[in-house]
Amino acid sequence: VIILVGAPGTGKTHIASNYLKDYHHINRDKLGSWQKCVAAMEKVLAEGKSVVIDNTNPDKTSRQRFLDVAKARNIPVRCFVMNTSIEHAKHNNR
Repeated sequence: VIILVGAPGTGKTHIASNYLKDYHHINRDKLGSWQKCVAAMEKVLAEGKSVVIDNTNPDKTSRQRFLDVAKARNIPVRCFVMNTSIEHAKHNNR
């Protein structure tokens, strides 16, 4: 499991789409709620596949939901934090 963290425009979706192609891509913008993201993650992990969570995940609570699912299955988690400047993120988000 990889959890991407960062504001809009920081490159999360670019990383997921271009470098994590073998991972099942879970995104709240597409699914509509964190509950649906967690359910999708549970389903994909039950199938033995890898997951990348492509949401802003700005706080511990938002990340913990996904950590708990992985921990219950003894699956390692990596968190990638996008350290893009606000100016660069705004430029990318145009």
